[in-house]
Amino acid sequence: TRRFGGTGLGLAICRDLTALMGGTIDVVSREGEGSVFTVEIGLERVPDAARTSPSMPVLAGRRALVVDAVEVTRRMIAGQIEALGMDCVEVGSAGEALIILEMSVAGERPIDLVVSGLNLTGLSAARLARWVRLDPDLAGVRVIAATCGAPVPDEELYDGVVSKPVRRRELAELMHRLLDPEAAAAHRGNPVPAEGPGHGRRLLLVEDNATNRTVATVMLERQGYTVETAETGEGVELRLADGSFDAVLMDIQMPVVDGIEATRRIRAAEAAACLPPVPIVALTANAMAGMREEYLAAGMNDYLAKPFQVDDLLAVVAKWCGGRPAADAAPSGPAPSRPTPAPAVPVLDETALDQVAAVLPVEKFEDLVQSFVTAGVAQLDEVRAARTARDIDRLRRSGHDIISTAGNCGLMQLSDAGRRLQVAARAGDLDQAVEVAGEILDVGPAAIEAIRSRFGSPRSAA
Repeated sequence: TRRFGGTGLGLAICRDLTALMGGTIDVVSREGEGSVFTVEIGLERVPDAARTSPSMPVLAGRRALVVDAVEVTRRMIAGQIEALGMDCVEVGSAGEALIILEMSVAGERPIDLVVSGLNLTGLSAARLARWVRLDPDLAGVRVIAATCGAPVPDEELYDGVVSKPVRRRELAELMHRLLDPEAAAAHRGNPVPAEGPGHGRRLLLVEDNATNRTVATVMLERQGYTVETAETGEGVELRLADGSFDAVLMDIQMPVVDGIEATRRIRAAEAAACLPPVPIVALTANAMAGMREEYLAAGMNDYLAKPFQVDDLLAVVAKWCGGRPAADAAPSGPAPSRPTPAPAVPVLDETALDQVAAVLPVEKFEDLVQSFVTAGVAQLDEVRAARTARDIDRLRRSGHDIISTAGNCGLMQLSDAGRRLQVAARAGDLDQAVEVAGEILDVGPAAIEAIRSRFGSPRSAA
């Protein structure tokens, strides 16, 4: 069916390789039908791998549970695990896996490792992983997600990730890290992902808030992205001049040069240098309808409301790193156009905080919490001063500062109050802004105390 053939060099190489191995190669070809090549070589049969001599002694005598809806897949994974010296149990659903785990706790042979596919029927893989993490009797069990290359939902619930088809070497190295007593201590709670979807992609994060920079950078780097940062929009167009960045994440409110002006400068520089426009995503604590249109008019392609969730950030970055034109995609997600009442949520939302903790190394997470305790007191002092002075512009800036900082630490009540303060101040409603500022002063100390109580932050930080 091809119009032109090759030079025949491949056939010559095959002939020489076959001859070197003492074999023969023949061909039978019929016009209009095709060709059949036959290679005959003599090979010595290699005995099956001996399970009694595992290459990693730390795995010997351990017990694994493989959970996958596809029988062929779970048998293949189980075979690789058994070849490494571990005993293995196979089941086809998360419900069956929970029964096996409960039985193992009561018996003499506990499960040390669970390898779970993601497309399970009934109970989801994420629910299974969450159950293992929350059950104190299963504290020593490590859970690995086996994925077909797609992003792993709730990846923070897993201790590691491998890609299907599972390679024995990759699986063995990960199992060794997780089950070796010394390596497990270093890797507990920090998933070891396969090569992430962001591999080879370069991002510029322009954000003046150190907490937000830390959280976003670690979230993205764990997916394989290379992230460079800037604290202001000044000079950003010069950093983009070589065209090596795949996307820009741009905060809106920054000192010296804000995100909108920085975007205008970037677009002007690109036009002057005949460079293709780099996708720019606004990171904003103010995503009302009118503001969204202003961001897009300035040359931005999309926006993401603060505080953002891990999945939302990764989705919008993946959306634009492929270079999709703005006309092909609507901005990511709706945002309220007017103030809404504060939701009835706890002062400290530990679910939101756990999500951040799952993607940050322990020391960075501790730094994040400590920086909030330190900055939180200063922010409350600023709100108090702005309220006393009835300075609507200071109130607006204070609301903006509180929104994402508090949201990243799981203080959603305080974050929501900051959003309503910013909205009221932007609308010029001074009385409403002063009222919401009073609410922040009521909620704020309890929020900081909740962080201190949960993580033991020293009171001297105040």
